[in-house]
Amino acid sequence: MVNELYTPKLIIPGTENSLSKTRLKKWFTAEIDQNNEIIGIRQFQGGMSNPTYLIELSSKVKYVLRKKPHGKLLPKAHSIDREYKVMDSIFKLGFPVPKMLKYCHDTSIVGTEFFVMNHIEGRVLSETSILKTKKHDRYKLYESMVETLGQLHRVNWRKTELKDFGKPGGYLLRQTRIWTRQYQSAKSLLALDYSDIEWLGNWLNEHVAQLDDNSIIHGDFRFGNSILHPRYPKIKAVLDWELSTIGHPLSDLSYFCLPYRQPFDDKFSPGLKGLNLKNENIPSEVEIIEQYCISTGRKEISNWPVYLAFSFFRKAAIILGVAARTAQGNVSSESADLTRDSARGLSMANLGKKIAQEFEKKLLPF
Repeated sequence: MVNELYTPKLIIPGTENSLSKTRLKKWFTAEIDQNNEIIGIRQFQGGMSNPTYLIELSSKVKYVLRKKPHGKLLPKAHSIDREYKVMDSIFKLGFPVPKMLKYCHDTSIVGTEFFVMNHIEGRVLSETSILKTKKHDRYKLYESMVETLGQLHRVNWRKTELKDFGKPGGYLLRQTRIWTRQYQSAKSLLALDYSDIEWLGNWLNEHVAQLDDNSIIHGDFRFGNSILHPRYPKIKAVLDWELSTIGHPLSDLSYFCLPYRQPFDDKFSPGLKGLNLKNENIPSEVEIIEQYCISTGRKEISNWPVYLAFSFFRKAAIILGVAARTAQGNVSSESADLTRDSARGLSMANLGKKIAQEFEKKLLPF
């Protein structure tokens, strides 16, 4: 049985993101299952991006529906068509993702575009709730995550359906400019001190241009976007591919490692910094990098702090975007909190700025 600790909470639809059961039933009968009807629609909680629902049929078979949120959206945000395309492609290569079933462009069914995929039973962890898992499983959980990431980055994307999925080259610089525009779009909605994120964006513009590599990247690779086996320390599926593209693989690795730089006792964004990792049976950041290098055949990683600073910058911009949507009253989760998300976004920017400054002063070991 799946431990409730790791099972995403579900709510009965009742918000603007709720679905019309009548219209969806007709669509499901025509496109997914002619012999069974929908008996339950419940929304997963915890994510801030695209509303996601558990669809239960009379046959006890379950599916997952993922859609764009309602309302005015930031430019190029919530690209569920890209999610569908990348998961459909890498599923065929044996990568652990749910099987895609159908994409629907007809916005009259649920109010926006959506897609349906198979449901996968398992556990979902946050970066800090790993301390509530069995201690002897923790190191293996991280190993499974790193090997899964290495598997993704080893895919020869030029020989797949994704050869035109993104623009090769210049990913870090292009993303720095994109996310600069994104957080600037939110500034009119939030009266905050943007000095740290502005400083960090300018610094990245001067430091990332010469760093280039290409692979399929997830864009938000972390425990919270992965389904673990109900009992064993192994990844069953990776979810939430909205930010996936062809880009620098170390942006994925550095994003996964951000909790190592976030204080464990931080009020808004607790991480792993300050914990005795060895006592908790959690690999260190250095061990994660070593495991990744073995998985991908790399000899070493240079300029690591630059990748960390980039990932903090991008995460800050994403969180501030969520806060801006909260201020507009347009979010996909009841767990959104304007005060908390604003503080989290500014905290991420500050941490990235500190790493960049320490790198400039040669205070970091690599």
